[in-house]
Amino acid sequence: MSTVVLGAGAAQATPTLEPFAGTVSGDPGGQDTRITVPAGYCAIDWDLRGAQGGASDGTPGGLAGRLQGTTWVREGDQYLLQPGEVGGSADQPTGGRSGSTTSESITFGPVTTGEPGDSGELVRTSGGGGASAVRHGGTAEGLVLMLAYGGDGASSQGWGPLPEGGGRGYNVFGGGTHAAAGEALESEWTAGGAGSIGYEGVPCEYSPEPPVIQHALPTGADAITVRFWAPNDERELDARADVTGYEITLDGGTTWRPITPTRTDQTPALTVTVTGLDQGTYPVAVRATSSIGPSAASTVFPARVVRPLGTPTGVTASVGTSSIRVAFEHPADDSGILGYTASAFPDAEWEDIQDTWPTAGAVWCDAQADENGCLIGVPAGYSYSVVVYARGEDGYIGADTAPIVTEVVPGPQQPAAAPAGDGPLSTEDGRIDQVTPGEEVVLTGSGFLPFSTVVLTMYSTPTPLGTAVVGADGTFTATVTIPSGVAAGTHALVASGIDDSGAPYALRMDVTLTGATAGPAGTSGSTGTTVPTEASTPGSAGSTGSGEAGALAFTGASVVVPGVAGLVTLVAGGALVLLGRRRAAR
Repeated sequence: MSTVVLGAGAAQATPTLEPFAGTVSGDPGGQDTRITVPAGYCAIDWDLRGAQGGASDGTPGGLAGRLQGTTWVREGDQYLLQPGEVGGSADQPTGGRSGSTTSESITFGPVTTGEPGDSGELVRTSGGGGASAVRHGGTAEGLVLMLAYGGDGASSQGWGPLPEGGGRGYNVFGGGTHAAAGEALESEWTAGGAGSIGYEGVPCEYSPEPPVIQHALPTGADAITVRFWAPNDERELDARADVTGYEITLDGGTTWRPITPTRTDQTPALTVTVTGLDQGTYPVAVRATSSIGPSAASTVFPARVVRPLGTPTGVTASVGTSSIRVAFEHPADDSGILGYTASAFPDAEWEDIQDTWPTAGAVWCDAQADENGCLIGVPAGYSYSVVVYARGEDGYIGADTAPIVTEVVPGPQQPAAAPAGDGPLSTEDGRIDQVTPGEEVVLTGSGFLPFSTVVLTMYSTPTPLGTAVVGADGTFTATVTIPSGVAAGTHALVASGIDDSGAPYALRMDVTLTGATAGPAGTSGSTGTTVPTEASTPGSAGSTGSGEAGALAFTGASVVVPGVAGLVTLVAGGALVLLGRRRAAR
């Protein structure tokens, strides 16, 4: 993995292109010329002219072919230019060479040299002109990319050029990955003499495509590791310049620094680590560089560099009424810690509790940075796994402590007599003063310890109405049914539980029962009967499913913790896995 230390940097300047053009001639003798494509060029415009055939007794040789066209190229490509030589006269009827290639040379591709003539006494013919050829790869053994044929040699009898005296007689324009960018012009060129090859580089029109950033993650306390996908280097040749390197920005593009990423697997993904960073959030992007300038920047990926928070020690967890009191010691290094969170999840299968659970994850309590504990309200009837972690700025959290498994948490006791109440109980329509047997009443109340269990009872003879679980805001809402068989008269509806400190806490609403059988005021004809409700909530009444005795649907307000949508799939692995999920969500 490549590492770059943070330092001064600046935007890349577009370099000046090296000149890339010229013409080579086959006179005298035909010479090879090797050219290498410099940076910044994506194509070459070619102009090839073959050599004229040799003369015979005053009759000039045949004219050669001309070929013009364009090929895509890349930086570093090499080409061997072999201009044609004029064919020998009837006195010395040798075929013209193509550069250094002679008729006896071992070659690949089309025949490029002129064929020899005939020096006989009856009819004398001169040699054919050599073709002008461009070979890919920069060697005489390379395949012919382009070829303009040579002219035929002349006859001493004035019969004109003979077809067997010249080169192949046709032009070749290469294919494959170096195919033409435009059509080739094939014609005989009017001027005679030696062949020639002209070339002119075509600058790249576009910089490389931008890289695709995959992630930028903090590494330790002063570093970011960036992984990104390079532009496709297997693309076909085009007008984009080749990638020469990469740069990174940590300030939204104001400053760019060169990087040397490495490939750590068989994918096109590249990785680099930037060190020497201060704590904070960095807008990270990367771009490719080229000979004509940088590519566009990748998508910005924010990465936060933070100092790891310390982990609390000495954690204890003791159960109380529908609650767990958690205590802990601060870490030796409490730098950056703004507070602590104790989190608990029941040792139960999620599918058994998800419909009635008060939040989309674990339940919790928060402690200030100078506190050493807090009280978690929990639905009664379960044992819990408890962890503690530190909190920093912007939601950054530290590592969990080792889980502590508690005893089963008891629920609140139903008072034997109606308490005076610490506040008013109400309904969704406000306070009421009359009820009838069989009537459904939606009770609401506030001031309870979040996530704790509340027992609902009708007095004076205690008649259980069910239980409810408090939401994250300390309120509950539950639908109860006024039992039948209760004598007419004055009764009290009471919600009993605990407050934020864990002390007993109750809300009361006095109502008059009408339409019931006359009897002694305040007595009940169905003592101990619990009315089934829409759904169940775990609690001290022993409810385990919808519609069972002592069960109420939880409809209290809840704070849904972001990022726990996948909790259902995690619970099957056990409560400890869920605890980690809850921690990560906060």
